[in-house]
Amino acid sequence: MAIPGFVQTSLTRLASYFNSSVATPANPGGFDGDGHVVNFPLALQDVAAVGQYVAEAADRFADAVAAIEAGPVTSVNGMSGAVVLPEVPKVLPPIVTAPAQGSTPSLTGGALLLSVDRLTSLYGEAQKTIRFRIATAASFAANTIVYDTGVLTQTGVSASLANAQATLTGGTTYYLRAIQTDAKDVSSGWSAPVSFTFPRLPVAPVMSAPANGATNVGAQNQAVTFTASAYSHPNGTAQAARRFELSKDNFATIVTVNGAVGQASATLASPKDSLSANTVYKVRCVDTDTNGGVSPGAATSFTTATVFRPDLGSPYQGGFFAGQTDDGKDIVLADRSTAAAGSWSYANQSANDLVSNGFTDWALGARAIMARVSSNLRGLALFQVGGAQAFESTPWWTSEVYSDSDFVQRANLIRMTTGEYVNGERADSTNYTSRAIRLVTPT
Repeated sequence: MAIPGFVQTSLTRLASYFNSSVATPANPGGFDGDGHVVNFPLALQDVAAVGQYVAEAADRFADAVAAIEAGPVTSVNGMSGAVVLPEVPKVLPPIVTAPAQGSTPSLTGGALLLSVDRLTSLYGEAQKTIRFRIATAASFAANTIVYDTGVLTQTGVSASLANAQATLTGGTTYYLRAIQTDAKDVSSGWSAPVSFTFPRLPVAPVMSAPANGATNVGAQNQAVTFTASAYSHPNGTAQAARRFELSKDNFATIVTVNGAVGQASATLASPKDSLSANTVYKVRCVDTDTNGGVSPGAATSFTTATVFRPDLGSPYQGGFFAGQTDDGKDIVLADRSTAAAGSWSYANQSANDLVSNGFTDWALGARAIMARVSSNLRGLALFQVGGAQAFESTPWWTSEVYSDSDFVQRANLIRMTTGEYVNGERADSTNYTSRAIRLVTPT
């Protein structure tokens, strides 16, 4: 006996029309957003219609069973032949909830969420598998299917299409449907398809700095600025983030330099903390819009410096790195064990004759250079009282020597613990400590 049309209509509405989403013109059966005011009474009417039909069918079934049990029959309730009851589906087709019908969905990290409402098993079975398909046509003909998750063995009702822009095209309408099985391998059949429009993405940014193929990038650990073309979007969607991705293994591992919204550039302040010296890196700019769309630009390449400048106070070039001069030369301070104590002439000669760690180009430093050494190093524990390279409290000789009005040779000094200048003392008869420096032109 066929199910009456009005009952089938009620069943269909209960299974796939009424839902918990917001009621909209595209989703008129929604209960949320005050949709229940209209839809709940209508749903109750459908429940009543189905309930009444089921009750009447049960009565007829009971009468038929009673007649059969009473003895041979040729007809039941006026019907001849075998008694055949309509097959009731055990698992109802799911309802796709994400993307919503007719929507332009947001992305999360470039991924598209695919989801249905639940598994509806009339016998309370749990979900065993779920599968999603995306096509360019509602027919889902084989040549229109662009993505298929395959059968996913899971109890969850969602899946994610990672890096969706690699599969789907912005501004294009697609169709999604899903199918489930329960724990007894009973299939729901495919859901009704929903259509959605994949969002357009930001225009892929174009790298401009460092120049493609640049070399010696980050020399002396100088900050590196990365620049790409300004953010642009075909739909005018606002920018949410910009970052630069650096990689020496074709983006299997990535060093990220985050930029600011509205800014074309971002700066890596200390290359040696993140990059390897004398290494070829690829770099690309990645823009993200407020809809979650992600657009990586084409990569360019650069080569880092052969050697990065070390931290202040670190061993370097036969001594300790003490900063740079105004013309970009590295200052290297000799080890404390090489300090000379005596007259200026003795200190100057000792510095010139010094051979330390294989380097021979040592000399006393000018007062301005030694002031920079003091400023850069005196705050470090290694160069404070108790440290292995501690500065003496007495002044140091500098390279500056002159004759006073009495033709007495004098030399200027500096107190390294404070950076205070000390005016000329007699160069031939006054004894002070000194430590040599090297000025190294970076390569």
